[in-house]
Amino acid sequence: MSSYSPKYVSGNVESIKYEPHKQHEYVKMTLGKSEVLVWKPDSIVDDQTLQYLDPDLGFLGMQEEIHNLEGCKTGTIVGEAHVKDLKRGHPNTRVIQSRWVCAYKGETRVRCRIVAKDFNRGSSAKSLGFSPPAPSIQSVHLVLAIACKRGYRLRSLDISHAFMHSPIRGGTRIVLKLPLSVSLVSGEPGFMILDKALNGLRDASLCWLELLSDTVESVGLWNDSLEPCVYGGAIHDEDGVFLGHTLAILYVDDILLASSTEEAEDRVAKALNKVVPTKTTGLITPSDGGSLTFIGHRKGDHSRKRRE
Repeated sequence: MSSYSPKYVSGNVESIKYEPHKQHEYVKMTLGKSEVLVWKPDSIVDDQTLQYLDPDLGFLGMQEEIHNLEGCKTGTIVGEAHVKDLKRGHPNTRVIQSRWVCAYKGETRVRCRIVAKDFNRGSSAKSLGFSPPAPSIQSVHLVLAIACKRGYRLRSLDISHAFMHSPIRGGTRIVLKLPLSVSLVSGEPGFMILDKALNGLRDASLCWLELLSDTVESVGLWNDSLEPCVYGGAIHDEDGVFLGHTLAILYVDDILLASSTEEAEDRVAKALNKVVPTKTTGLITPSDGGSLTFIGHRKGDHSRKRRE
C-alpha cells in the first residue's frame, strides 16, 4: 500500500474509476526502462455497453496492457520535468493525453487498452497525411475474382498489436501522458516518450502501413498510391528462386493473402511474423476448400469434395 492514490476521475469521462479519500492497491511493473505503479480501480465500465465490469479482471487486463507495451518496446518513461526540458529544446514535441478503454471479452477476461487522445486541434488527420487508408470494395472483389479464376490459395492473417510494433516516423517527437492509474514509483504522473505508435494516434495507421510496406517489399510485393492497401508481386526466396505470385489486401490489422503456391504464401507470412506477431485465422485451398473471415464476411465452409 502507499499513501498516494490516483486522483479521483469523473465517471462521466473515464472508464477506470477510483473512489476519493481511500487507499488503493497497486502492483509494481517495468515499463519503458523504469518501474511504474499500476493502481487497482474501484470500478470499471465497458466503453461500448456502459456496463460495469469485474474490477479484479480489469486490474489483470491493465497489467496485461502494460506488459504488452513493454514487450513492444513502445517508449521510455520519464517525469514531468524531463518533458518540460524536452519541449524547451524541441518546441514541436506533441504532448498527448491518454485514457483507458475497456471491454468485456468473456467471463474470465476484461481487455484494457491505453489509447492516445490525439484530438484535432486545427489540422485534420487527413490534411496532415495521417488519414488511414482502406481497401476499396472494388479492389477486394478484383483480388477475389483473380484468385477464383487462377485457382489461388486464400489465407487470412490477424496481426497482434500492429500499431504498437510500428516505429514512429523519423523526426516526429510524441510524448504520451499516461493515465493517472499508471504512475511513477514516487506517485507522480508518468510520461512516455514514444518510439512506437499507439491506438488513438492520428498517424498510427500510417506508421503501420509504412512498416508493412517495408516488410512485404523485401520479399517482392509492391503497391501504388491508387490502392495503397493492395499489394501484389512475384515472390522469391532468399536465394532469388521464384516461388510464385501473391496478392495481399490490408485492412488495418487483418490481411488477406491470395497466392499461387503454398511456398509463396508462407514466404510472405513468415516475413510478417518476423516483424509483428501474426496468426492464421482461416485458409481456403483449391484442393481441400476451407473457410475464412475477412472484413466481417465469411468465405468458404465447403470442401471441393463435398461440392462435387
